[in-house]
Amino acid sequence: MAIIIGARAGTVLPGWYNSVTLASVTVMLVGPLCFGVTALRRQSSVSSGLASVARTTVRGEAGLCLVSALAVSVWGVAALTAANGMAAVRAIVDGLPDWRIVLLYLLGVSAIGTAAAAGAALARFATTPITVGLVSIASVIAILGVTYLAGGLRFVSPIDPSTAYFGWNQPNAALTAQRIGLTLAVGVSAVVVWVAGRSWRLVVAGASAVAALALAVTLPGDLYADAVIRSDTENRVCSTGSMPVCVWPEHVAALPAASEAAAKIAVVAKGSVPLPAEVGEPGTLQQRREGLGVLQLPGGLSASSMPVRTPTVDLYLALAAAVLPEAPPCAGDPVISARRSTLFDWLLLRVGASQVGVSKEAMQLVKLRPEQQEPAVRALAAAASRCP
Repeated sequence: MAIIIGARAGTVLPGWYNSVTLASVTVMLVGPLCFGVTALRRQSSVSSGLASVARTTVRGEAGLCLVSALAVSVWGVAALTAANGMAAVRAIVDGLPDWRIVLLYLLGVSAIGTAAAAGAALARFATTPITVGLVSIASVIAILGVTYLAGGLRFVSPIDPSTAYFGWNQPNAALTAQRIGLTLAVGVSAVVVWVAGRSWRLVVAGASAVAALALAVTLPGDLYADAVIRSDTENRVCSTGSMPVCVWPEHVAALPAASEAAAKIAVVAKGSVPLPAEVGEPGTLQQRREGLGVLQLPGGLSASSMPVRTPTVDLYLALAAAVLPEAPPCAGDPVISARRSTLFDWLLLRVGASQVGVSKEAMQLVKLRPEQQEPAVRALAAAASRCP
């Protein structure tokens, strides 16, 4: 929660730096804590004799376990709710995802409830507090480890620590619903384990593991399946000019500055760098190719409620990245990467947005006479968009 509150407003960074993601990551800590606390409460009731007393009641010891698991779950859900509330306030500057954000919260709630139920189930087998502690720590490590696996098994984890959710990057509703179902299935199985008789516990536990694995293999193998890009080109707002800029309606205040910066880049790049037909925020482009023309507005601009007319250095950085030629399959090659960096630096130097930390090659290009500079940059742009 402290990280969510302390995060710099308007920071558009992936993964752990995103406030909505941080709220989801709360589950990774609260879940195992609920797991351990429920198990310890169960062991405490046995050692104090309370479990023996509960066996004489109508609901029996299973009822005592249920009350204990519910009490711990309420505490865990309260912590998750507080984290989500703070995340909502922080995420306003970048645009909150739509109704599908509620599914992420429900996934967290189901994961916490399942963790508490699993803690009660563990207490049926574990007899010492140190065992409970070790298993709780192992569960944190396991959840974190699973999130970085390749393929569908990554989605067995109830969190997405590497995905940033903004107004244009929405949770995948179908996948999140699948994960809620998987989590609840594990939770129900855990409840059966501590309700069933002793002779059936191992059978139920084994069957639960098989069922959970069967559900897990149905999850998609696409590493980027956890988010979908908002697409609604009819409601976008666009500027005019040689290279129009399109933004979502909630970011229209940034359009004047973005339009001015785009016009300046279009002038200096004309004849040297092939420019996209239009530049826009993710999901606003009508003919979108991955990366080409996609603009990620700096958080300070997207958060503004008043029209911004003076382009910032951050805006020039975002636009320069958006107008670079489409990256070839070998974009990770050091030679291609260096060429693209040189072209990026050249654009920034020409618009006066950066003179510190640029490459020597870009500085040399800028110093050439116009009749020499244009063909040299044109050749660089062509070389930066194809593999050797």
